Amino acid sequence: MSSELDATDKELLKDIQAFNRNYSATGWHLADKVVTEDLSRIALFRSSMMSVQFLHVDWKSAMLTDCEFTNVEFQQAQFTGAKLWRVVFKDCKFVLCSFAKATLTDCSFINCTAEELNARDAEFEGCVFEGFEDDSGVYGSAALRNCRFERGRMDNSSFYSTKFNAVSVKQSTIENAIFADIQGTDLSFEDATIQDCSFEGSRFGSVTFERGQSQGVTFKEFNAEKIGIRNCAKIEALTVRDSTFAAAEILDCPSVSELTINKSQMKDLTMERNQIAYFEMEETEVSGDSRIVDCPIAGLNLQKSTLLGMTMANCAVAMYLIADGATLNGVAMDGMTYAPGLQLRTRGVNYLNGSAEFGGR
Repeated sequence: MSSELDATDKELLKDIQAFNRNYSATGWHLADKVVTEDLSRIALFRSSMMSVQFLHVDWKSAMLTDCEFTNVEFQQAQFTGAKLWRVVFKDCKFVLCSFAKATLTDCSFINCTAEELNARDAEFEGCVFEGFEDDSGVYGSAALRNCRFERGRMDNSSFYSTKFNAVSVKQSTIENAIFADIQGTDLSFEDATIQDCSFEGSRFGSVTFERGQSQGVTFKEFNAEKIGIRNCAKIEALTVRDSTFAAAEILDCPSVSELTINKSQMKDLTMERNQIAYFEMEETEVSGDSRIVDCPIAGLNLQKSTLLGMTMANCAVAMYLIADGATLNGVAMDGMTYAPGLQLRTRGVNYLNGSAEFGGR
């Protein structure tokens, strides 16, 4: 059964500077304790905690270096403004805790859970989140650089004005997360399951989805230098609205359904070797070196879109092709096939600069 701190430690903590001097050489090592004392401005070096409960404990402006916490429970702990270097949290639980304005460098969270974690304005550099489960975490205005999330889960997490640079999410599940006004580049999702997430109101570098699957992902007013979607087993209800992608690619995805790109600008769009059920691209301008190649498509809707110099090759359209009011300017088509009984609507299509016509007419 856990017990309170020793009387000696309690007395020392009344003078935090004296406490820090006392444990500066040996580190502070606790096991099976319940701690309720104020630990603000504590300085710990090469310390360890095992099976400890920290209840409503302030760690404000704490400095932790080369410390390890194992099977530790933090209830409403406040790490506000703390600095952590090479700290390992293993099998720990964080409930209503705050790392607001904290700086974490080369830290690890292994098989930890967090409920309503507050990481506003926090800075994470070289941190690893392995088997980390986050419920309703808030990372507003936080910065994550060279961080890895692996084999974990995030539910209802929010990333507003968050800075991402070289951040990877691998073999993880992300549900109901919001990425809004994010900044930086090189955010990647690998072998991940992403459901009902939105990317909004941002100017960002590169976002990559490699393997894995997604459902209900939305990009709205999202301006990206590069979007890569490759080798994903299943993509369902991917929506892009009012966005600008300087370069986007969807490659080698065997099951794409309800792909929607509306009122957007796509430059250097590449779609190759995908099996597509329903593809809607309305009131969108596609330009640059853009191509749709080797893609069987059940239903294609291009109403009021403008295609500039795009290539379509070896695509089979099965159910319908709607292009009312579209403009094709220098568009090349090669090896296009249309199933018997295809619903073809091309009212008011403008074919300019030798563009091939839909239906082969």
